[in-house]
Amino acid sequence: RKMGSILLALMTPFDYLRIRHSLKRVVDVYAPLLAAVAAVAGASWGALNLFGPSGVVAGINGLLQIVAGFFTVSLAAIATFNGTIYRIDDTFEGEAALLDGEPVTRRQFLCSLFAYLAIASVLVYLVGVIALASADAMHAEVFGAYRLELRAAFLGAYSAMFGHIVGTMLIGLIFLSSRLSRISPRDRFTVRARTEKADASEASQKH
Repeated sequence: RKMGSILLALMTPFDYLRIRHSLKRVVDVYAPLLAAVAAVAGASWGALNLFGPSGVVAGINGLLQIVAGFFTVSLAAIATFNGTIYRIDDTFEGEAALLDGEPVTRRQFLCSLFAYLAIASVLVYLVGVIALASADAMHAEVFGAYRLELRAAFLGAYSAMFGHIVGTMLIGLIFLSSRLSRISPRDRFTVRARTEKADASEASQKH
């Protein structure tokens, strides 16, 4: 039982995958699918540098090294963000995002999103590292007859995982840049009053 509790705790970053929302549903399906189809189409081009020093896997791994840290910092910022004005601890306006049938707050959604992105980036990065380390085996004689099929299968799966990370990242960026920064009409007066009070205080200090 204790081991089960530990495993459940370790799987917490993947709670994002259990959240239900129409926008998320579209991204969960189409982002990996489009990435996989494009990658498999590219794999049919024999000249595509997949495992080389400047190849696809090395390039994606370089990007994942950067964004993994960004996702972790974003998670820490959202978890401690004071959301009095932007009501980050309220549920979504319009269609609710549901986890186990219960609506989640904006903070819960974003924390789950960035926690998932952080761990998913690390896992996909490790897959890339293993693939680069074993690239020579894929070209060995034992795999010779199936080299193109293995190449396409790996690139499709790897690109699908990376495509889901990119799609999920876009949801987070859209939410932070548009939805979260949009002040509701009932809070505009509060923001205006605080700004005018600060300006008046600054003017009195100058005089």
